[in-house]
Amino acid sequence: ATVSRNPRVIEAYLGAQAQEALPVLAKWLGTYRVGPYAARAMHLIGDAAIPLLGAALALSESKTSALWALGHFGPRAASVRPLLLAALAFSTNAAQSDQDQLYWAIGQMGYSEEAASALVGRFDEYGEAPSAAIGAMGPQALPALLPMLKSENRDRIIRAMKAIQHWGPGAF
Repeated sequence: ATVSRNPRVIEAYLGAQAQEALPVLAKWLGTYRVGPYAARAMHLIGDAAIPLLGAALALSESKTSALWALGHFGPRAASVRPLLLAALAFSTNAAQSDQDQLYWAIGQMGYSEEAASALVGRFDEYGEAPSAAIGAMGPQALPALLPMLKSENRDRIIRAMKAIQHWGPGAF
């Protein structure tokens, strides 16, 4: 049998049981080899998973899987963006894959002035991942990039241009 990836179909099939499964799935987020499957299942169950995924960010072993799911919710997960922005302050010692996932998730949630500003502030230290995240936000992020484009620092200019390239033709 084919399993649907449409959250509405899954909720209709599982009904209230889908919601009841969320706390159990959240406990598995930090488990080696099982965490990614738990994150995918939570994403497929729907938006009710977002608060539990946000809470899982506090647990370092659960962070990567939770970020994956939150990023896939996109703008619907914007309510937990403050938690992700706070995590930026503590990500300096995190594994590169965790940092990349954090930047990616922030970008997928869409534009906010605070997020764009925080990402631009990380260009010098972390380069490509913040640039790609701002690129994912779309042309609304241009005001945050203008100081970078006016910079004398060639690397900053290139990173800003790379972010703009994500928008593609016809963005303006």
